[in-house]
Amino acid sequence: MTSVRSVMSRPTAVIDAETTVDEAVVLMAKDHLRHLPVVREGRVVGFLSDHELVDRRRGAGLAQRPFGDLRVRMLMTSRPLSVEAGMALVDAVDLMVEHQLKAIPVVDAEQRLVGVLSVVEVVRELARRLPPAPDAPAVPRSG
Repeated sequence: MTSVRSVMSRPTAVIDAETTVDEAVVLMAKDHLRHLPVVREGRVVGFLSDHELVDRRRGAGLAQRPFGDLRVRMLMTSRPLSVEAGMALVDAVDLMVEHQLKAIPVVDAEQRLVGVLSVVEVVRELARRLPPAPDAPAVPRSG
């Protein structure tokens, strides 16, 4: 059984719910992130994605307010679904498909953040398992 732990990426950055959206955007751009876990005392309290920065800002009537005036808590998904690191990858993927998630926080038994599982890691794992095409380079393993 392939576990979530063996495929997930380790979060390179996390953010607090009271951080300005300006700071979140800079962090996401600097680290090339599409998803940013929002934590309090090591536990996931939210999840911010690049599309939420646009869609929720517009939908909440906040489009005219500068990012510096907005807090991450105003745009993040609060209490996001999460998966445990030891969970079977196939079960995590089923959950992501069922809820149409592009990424999901990965937590340990104490609900502390240990990683992020995104469709990129899932596709990379799938590609790694496929037989190589003639003359095709191997898919690199990240993590």
